[in-house]
Amino acid sequence: MTDEVTARAREFFRRAAYGWDRWGEEIRRDDAAQYLEAASVAAGDRVLEIGAGGGEQTLELANRVGPDGLVVATDLTPEMLDVGVRRIREARLSNVEFIAAGVDELELEEASFDSCVSGFTWEFLSDPVVAAARVRTLLAPGGRFVASAWGQAASVPMRAIVGTVVLSELGIPQPAPSAGLADPSQFARVLADAGFSPVSVREFPVRMGWATPEAYAESMRGLAPSLQDLIDAHDPQRTDEIWGAVARAAAEHVTEDGTVQLVNQAFLGVGIRPE
Repeated sequence: MTDEVTARAREFFRRAAYGWDRWGEEIRRDDAAQYLEAASVAAGDRVLEIGAGGGEQTLELANRVGPDGLVVATDLTPEMLDVGVRRIREARLSNVEFIAAGVDELELEEASFDSCVSGFTWEFLSDPVVAAARVRTLLAPGGRFVASAWGQAASVPMRAIVGTVVLSELGIPQPAPSAGLADPSQFARVLADAGFSPVSVREFPVRMGWATPEAYAESMRGLAPSLQDLIDAHDPQRTDEIWGAVARAAAEHVTEDGTVQLVNQAFLGVGIRPE
């Protein structure tokens, strides 16, 4: 039976899939290479990807493992995977398999992967220790699990700008900060409790860019449908005005070339399955 946390995550990403399809390739970011290096992904490897989303990272993994390797890309929703499938087909790659399933639903051979990569997925899990332990069983001895988590809300302007503006415009109190995996020690404990050893967690900045402030606002409108739900519920007549306020807030981060550039705090956890 699907738990409530997973059900909410499925619905969120089902609705956000259109936004990722429309805007995913237009958001410039620089974190993909760090996952590949931390996981020591090499040609011929078998790599499991948890939370493949719109396939941006899947494409990088598929190119790295090459025709003799394999990437099994998973996500909670078929709608999100459809975006990744399109990108892989456009790249004419045939070394990727897609599975729409949660971690606990995966029916894969144990000890069959060289590494597992999971970008910004673990905050959507009801029990990250159990999920990470399941990943461990799928890795071969010595296999590397690399997962990322966003930092504290105020240190992630990609999210903070839009969330703060929308709630402020609607007169809704800002939520209390929640650490979760944004606490590196907690992140490390999750990996250790899941049976990985050794374990390391380090901070790494994720730089993201948009062509214009308006592009930032429009992309966030598509990627975070729950914020539009709040506007619809509280003050739908001000929809355009509120998203205009989001664009104006993003304009404070415009660089000399006219683009919006945001540096977001994130943490990268690495765990190795013991030999």
